[in-house]
Amino acid sequence: MHPPTFVPIVSLMLLADPAHAAGEPPVSREGRVVLETLGGYIGAGLGALVGYGIGVGIVGDEGDFGGARAALVGGIPGMAIGLPTGIYLTGELCGGDGNFWLTGLGVVAGSVLPVILTTALAGDDDAEGLLIALWVTLPIAGGVLFYETFQNEHAPPGPAIGFSVAPLNGGFALGINGRL
Repeated sequence: MHPPTFVPIVSLMLLADPAHAAGEPPVSREGRVVLETLGGYIGAGLGALVGYGIGVGIVGDEGDFGGARAALVGGIPGMAIGLPTGIYLTGELCGGDGNFWLTGLGVVAGSVLPVILTTALAGDDDAEGLLIALWVTLPIAGGVLFYETFQNEHAPPGPAIGFSVAPLNGGFALGINGRL
Protein backbone atom coordinates (compact mmCIF):
# COMPACT_ATOMS: atom_id res chain seq x y z
CA MET A 1 0.00 0.00 0.00
CA HIS A 2 1.49 3.31 -1.09
CA PRO A 3 -0.74 6.17 0.11
CA PRO A 4 1.64 8.99 -0.94
CA THR A 5 1.32 8.01 -4.61
CA PHE A 6 -2.43 7.32 -4.60
CA VAL A 7 -3.71 10.83 -5.26
CA PRO A 8 -1.25 11.75 -8.04
CA ILE A 9 -1.73 8.39 -9.78
CA VAL A 10 -5.52 8.68 -9.64
CA SER A 11 -5.30 12.28 -10.82
CA LEU A 12 -2.98 11.42 -13.70
CA MET A 13 -5.25 8.56 -14.75
CA LEU A 14 -8.21 10.93 -14.82
CA LEU A 15 -6.26 13.52 -16.83
CA ALA A 16 -5.27 10.86 -19.38
CA ASP A 17 -8.92 9.88 -19.94
CA PRO A 18 -9.84 10.79 -23.55
CA ALA A 19 -13.35 11.77 -22.48
CA HIS A 20 -11.81 14.72 -20.66
CA ALA A 21 -9.49 15.76 -23.47
CA ALA A 22 -12.15 18.08 -24.92
CA GLY A 23 -11.58 20.71 -22.24
CA GLU A 24 -13.92 19.30 -19.60
CA PRO A 25 -12.53 19.26 -16.09
CA PRO A 26 -11.30 15.72 -15.37
CA VAL A 27 -12.86 15.66 -11.90
CA SER A 28 -16.02 17.29 -10.59
CA ARG A 29 -15.53 20.07 -8.07
CA GLU A 30 -16.83 17.84 -5.26
CA GLY A 31 -14.44 15.05 -6.21
CA ARG A 32 -11.59 17.51 -6.48
CA VAL A 33 -12.30 18.81 -2.96
CA VAL A 34 -12.13 15.27 -1.56
CA LEU A 35 -8.87 14.57 -3.41
CA GLU A 36 -7.41 17.95 -2.35
CA THR A 37 -8.19 17.10 1.27
CA LEU A 38 -6.42 13.76 0.94
CA GLY A 39 -3.56 15.46 -0.89
CA GLY A 40 -3.26 17.97 1.95
CA TYR A 41 -2.99 15.24 4.56
CA ILE A 42 -0.45 13.33 2.47
CA GLY A 43 1.55 16.50 1.77
CA ALA A 44 1.56 17.42 5.47
CA GLY A 45 2.71 13.93 6.43
CA LEU A 46 5.48 13.80 3.85
CA GLY A 47 6.57 17.34 4.67
CA ALA A 48 6.72 16.50 8.38
CA LEU A 49 8.82 13.38 7.74
CA VAL A 50 11.27 15.15 5.45
CA GLY A 51 11.44 18.16 7.78
CA TYR A 52 12.00 15.94 10.81
CA GLY A 53 14.86 14.22 8.99
CA ILE A 54 16.40 17.58 8.22
CA GLY A 55 15.82 18.68 11.83
CA VAL A 56 17.63 15.58 13.14
CA GLY A 57 20.54 16.47 10.88
CA ILE A 58 20.63 20.01 12.26
CA VAL A 59 20.02 19.56 16.00
CA GLY A 60 20.31 15.79 16.42
CA ASP A 61 17.96 13.62 18.40
CA GLU A 62 20.21 12.81 21.34
CA GLY A 63 19.57 13.73 24.93
CA ASP A 64 16.44 14.91 26.67
CA PHE A 65 13.84 16.17 24.22
CA GLY A 66 16.15 15.66 21.22
CA GLY A 67 13.32 14.34 19.07
CA ALA A 68 11.10 17.23 20.13
CA ARG A 69 13.79 19.73 19.11
CA ALA A 70 14.11 18.03 15.71
CA ALA A 71 10.34 18.17 15.27
CA LEU A 72 10.27 21.89 16.11
CA VAL A 73 13.20 22.74 13.85
CA GLY A 74 12.19 20.59 10.89
CA GLY A 75 8.97 18.64 11.28
CA ILE A 76 6.56 21.50 11.91
CA PRO A 77 7.96 23.74 9.15
CA GLY A 78 7.98 20.73 6.79
CA MET A 79 4.34 20.08 7.55
CA ALA A 80 3.53 23.77 7.08
CA ILE A 81 5.07 23.64 3.59
CA GLY A 82 3.74 20.20 2.66
CA LEU A 83 0.11 20.91 3.55
CA PRO A 84 -0.62 23.71 1.03
CA THR A 85 1.66 22.04 -1.52
CA GLY A 86 -0.34 18.81 -1.31
CA ILE A 87 -3.64 20.67 -1.68
CA TYR A 88 -2.38 22.80 -4.56
CA LEU A 89 -0.71 20.02 -6.57
CA THR A 90 -3.68 17.70 -6.19
CA GLY A 91 -6.07 20.44 -7.24
CA GLU A 92 -3.95 21.25 -10.29
CA LEU A 93 -3.72 17.58 -11.28
CA CYS A 94 -7.50 17.29 -11.00
CA GLY A 95 -8.22 20.18 -13.35
CA GLY A 96 -8.33 23.08 -10.91
CA ASP A 97 -6.65 26.40 -11.49
CA GLY A 98 -6.09 27.84 -8.03
CA ASN A 99 -3.28 29.89 -6.58
CA PHE A 100 -0.53 28.34 -4.43
CA TRP A 101 0.02 31.43 -2.29
CA LEU A 102 -3.69 31.88 -1.60
CA THR A 103 -3.91 28.18 -0.71
CA GLY A 104 -1.13 28.77 1.83
CA LEU A 105 -2.95 31.84 3.12
CA GLY A 106 -6.04 29.67 3.59
CA VAL A 107 -4.01 27.20 5.66
CA VAL A 108 -2.80 30.10 7.82
CA ALA A 109 -6.36 31.44 8.15
CA GLY A 110 -7.58 27.99 9.14
CA SER A 111 -4.87 27.85 11.83
CA VAL A 112 -5.90 31.06 13.60
CA LEU A 113 -8.67 29.58 15.76
CA PRO A 114 -6.58 26.53 16.83
CA VAL A 115 -3.68 28.83 17.77
CA ILE A 116 -5.92 31.10 19.83
CA LEU A 117 -7.64 28.21 21.60
CA THR A 118 -4.39 26.31 22.17
CA THR A 119 -2.96 29.40 23.85
CA ALA A 120 -6.12 30.12 25.85
CA LEU A 121 -6.63 26.51 26.97
CA ALA A 122 -2.99 25.66 27.72
CA GLY A 123 -2.86 23.15 30.55
CA ASP A 124 -6.56 22.20 30.33
CA ASP A 125 -6.49 18.42 29.87
CA ASP A 126 -10.22 18.32 29.13
CA ALA A 127 -9.74 20.42 25.97
CA GLU A 128 -7.10 18.19 24.33
CA GLY A 129 -9.58 16.32 22.15
CA LEU A 130 -11.16 19.53 20.89
CA LEU A 131 -7.77 21.08 20.14
CA ILE A 132 -6.58 18.01 18.23
CA ALA A 133 -9.79 17.96 16.19
CA LEU A 134 -9.41 21.64 15.34
CA TRP A 135 -5.74 21.28 14.36
CA VAL A 136 -6.49 18.26 12.17
CA THR A 137 -9.42 19.84 10.30
CA LEU A 138 -9.34 23.63 10.14
CA PRO A 139 -5.97 24.28 8.43
CA ILE A 140 -6.81 21.81 5.65
CA ALA A 141 -10.34 23.15 5.35
CA GLY A 142 -8.97 26.70 5.04
CA GLY A 143 -6.46 25.68 2.37
CA VAL A 144 -9.04 23.80 0.29
CA LEU A 145 -11.57 26.61 0.68
CA PHE A 146 -9.11 29.27 -0.49
CA TYR A 147 -7.86 27.08 -3.37
CA GLU A 148 -11.40 26.49 -4.60
CA THR A 149 -12.66 30.02 -3.98
CA PHE A 150 -9.85 31.75 -5.82
CA GLN A 151 -9.84 29.73 -9.04
CA ASN A 152 -8.14 31.64 -11.87
CA GLU A 153 -10.73 30.43 -14.36
CA HIS A 154 -13.41 32.42 -12.54
CA ALA A 155 -11.47 35.66 -12.44
CA PRO A 156 -13.60 38.38 -14.00
CA PRO A 157 -11.97 40.28 -16.85
CA GLY A 158 -11.26 43.89 -16.19
CA PRO A 159 -9.17 45.97 -13.81
CA ALA A 160 -6.77 44.13 -11.54
CA ILE A 161 -3.91 45.10 -9.27
CA GLY A 162 -0.92 43.07 -8.12
CA PHE A 163 2.29 43.50 -6.22
CA SER A 164 5.77 42.32 -7.14
CA VAL A 165 9.16 41.95 -5.50
CA ALA A 166 12.43 41.71 -7.46
CA PRO A 167 15.95 41.13 -6.12
CA LEU A 168 18.58 43.78 -6.82
CA ASN A 169 22.26 44.07 -5.93
CA GLY A 170 22.27 44.94 -2.27
CA GLY A 171 18.50 44.95 -1.79
CA PHE A 172 15.18 44.51 -3.52
CA ALA A 173 12.55 46.46 -5.44
CA LEU A 174 8.85 46.57 -4.69
CA GLY A 175 6.35 47.22 -7.44
CA ILE A 176 2.66 47.61 -8.09
CA ASN A 177 1.26 46.09 -11.29
CA GLY A 178 -2.12 46.84 -12.80
CA ARG A 179 -4.45 46.01 -15.64
CA LEU A 180 -7.34 48.12 -16.93
